[in-house]
Amino acid sequence: MDATSPYPDCTPSPRHEPGGLPWAPDEPAPLSELKDIAARRFADLSQRFPLRFSAHVFWRAYRVSAGMAYCSRGKIGLSTTVLHTPRQVEETLVHEYAHLLAFSRHGRKSVGHGPLWQEAMADLGAKPEVRHRYKTVKRNQARQEILYRCDRCGCEFSRTRRFAKGRRYLHVDCGGLLKLHEVRRITPADSIP
Repeated sequence: MDATSPYPDCTPSPRHEPGGLPWAPDEPAPLSELKDIAARRFADLSQRFPLRFSAHVFWRAYRVSAGMAYCSRGKIGLSTTVLHTPRQVEETLVHEYAHLLAFSRHGRKSVGHGPLWQEAMADLGAKPEVRHRYKTVKRNQARQEILYRCDRCGCEFSRTRRFAKGRRYLHVDCGGLLKLHEVRRITPADSIP
């Protein structure tokens, strides 16, 4: 294993070195393995660059953000839907840890991607890039389909959002009252006609 590698937890792959890890840094790995990589890397960062407060990592289904740093709470959130490879986890974790490190050193004036955050990124040995280029779920992709049914003629209507509460909606053709019939979860492969 190369001691100078910026990805100590995920290089080299077993194709390159006997006894190496079961995945390459740019190949998808199971979420359990990604969580393990993140935990080990976070422990390494915490030891080498201690914070003035306790911090921890959690995973959440962010649809667009690869990660989020909650500086005042000492938390780093990583995305279960955006991050798929060890390298993505490494880059995102370092990026978010730099936010915590800058906050620990300089307080609220370090929030954002300004010079204090960039200094923290340089200290961590990473290039201060603000945005990732990972494949994400479309921001405005529908996650549910709402079906309403006319109580007079039985005609069904599909929407992506519910009607406002406290109002009555009538079917234009027959004057019947539209009532909520069903809510369906939509997977990314599904689409609403």
